[in-house]
Amino acid sequence: MIAEITAQIISQALPNASDFFATQGRLYHLSASGKTTWYGFAKAIFAREIFDPDLKSSQRKLQRLIAITSQEYGTAPSRLGYYLLDNQKLSHDFKLVMPDWERILELVLA
Repeated sequence: MIAEITAQIISQALPNASDFFATQGRLYHLSASGKTTWYGFAKAIFAREIFDPDLKSSQRKLQRLIAITSQEYGTAPSRLGYYLLDNQKLSHDFKLVMPDWERILELVLA
């Protein structure tokens, strides 16, 4: 995803890349679109049954997944309590639509 989006941005810059990046050259955040938590991300991974399908559920090391708060984890988070990475500036400036994180996860796990 990162390479594809970067290639799209560079293609917009050609043939006048120096002029383009003089006006558009900023720091951008790039991530897939959509929202989830670490629990939701882990749940999506395990829901795709990427593990040996012949294993009985009792043979799997992970029997269940439990969502917990940062406080329950036992360490103080060094971030805001609720934080989403935002692609709006990148999407607006380059007229790009970021793929959904679940679609990217499917490609990674395929």
